[in-house]
Amino acid sequence: MTTPPEEPGFRVTLKDVYVEVQGIKSILDERLRKIEQQVAAQWVVVGIVIVALGGITVKAFTG
Repeated sequence: MTTPPEEPGFRVTLKDVYVEVQGIKSILDERLRKIEQQVAAQWVVVGIVIVALGGITVKAFTG
């Protein structure tokens, strides 16, 4: 019995795909966490600015 000639290319198993997806998922999770922290910090700054502007406005109209 003869073996068929080697075909060009490679085989991809379900396990290979799963491992790659898990690697990409961990990278995306880290990046998403950093973005969430940056957005949270920006909202803190926006909140401080709003409170300061409100205080200035109240002082201008009452004082």
